Amino acid sequence: MNCYLRLNETALRRLLDSGQYGSIRDTERLADVGLEPSVGSVGDSYDKALAETADGLYEAAVTHRAHPGAAAKRANGQRCSDRLAQQPVADGTARHTTPAEAEAHCSSQIPELPIAA
Repeated sequence: MNCYLRLNETALRRLLDSGQYGSIRDTERLADVGLEPSVGSVGDSYDKALAETADGLYEAAVTHRAHPGAAAKRANGQRCSDRLAQQPVADGTARHTTPAEAEAHCSSQIPELPIAA
């Protein structure tokens, strides 16, 4: 029985017991920092993803403050996605557009076809 852990000789405890309410805890943490939990039931996976994102942003901020030299290295050697975003495309323009602007630009390039009667 791999899912059980023997803590002492008299009782077995399931390994899942300690973490089964993790998503509920994540929902409560979101409420603690003032974020609105998802519309679904308590413990939704969306709440877990949002809480993990908030944790990641916090850790990134702490790491950035703890290692200021790392920020300079990142600025000198841009991330690959930043370099790709600034590469010129075939028509010679850079890709500094939002998704909405790109959609509007693409829509304006499509000629309107006459509607068949």
